[in-house]
Amino acid sequence: MALGLAPTVLVVEDEEPVREVVVRALLRYGHTVVAAASCSDASKHPGPFDVGIFDIGLGDGDGIELATELLRQGRVARAIFYTGGADPARITQAVELGTVVSKGDGLEPLLRALG
Repeated sequence: MALGLAPTVLVVEDEEPVREVVVRALLRYGHTVVAAASCSDASKHPGPFDVGIFDIGLGDGDGIELATELLRQGRVARAIFYTGGADPARITQAVELGTVVSKGDGLEPLLRALG
């Protein structure tokens, strides 16, 4: 991320109302945002992105596996998981890759996690 610039963010969230709220908040803070509703949709965007925000449970796949692949390919530099109900084992897997923020805590912790 260039000094003084807001990061480019890939938001992967299958719940449309949640995705829209996150995208609007990021845009208000000056981020460049690409939104994806699924793993397959996210895979179509070449990046690179400074940050990927991933829901863990997606309708067509797994957000942790998607993040792992995009990080490996260099398409995403850093992962944040914004999740509402993953089991503890899945949370542990996500923490090994990046920051985990509970949807139940609202947007402020997510925005702080962006740095």
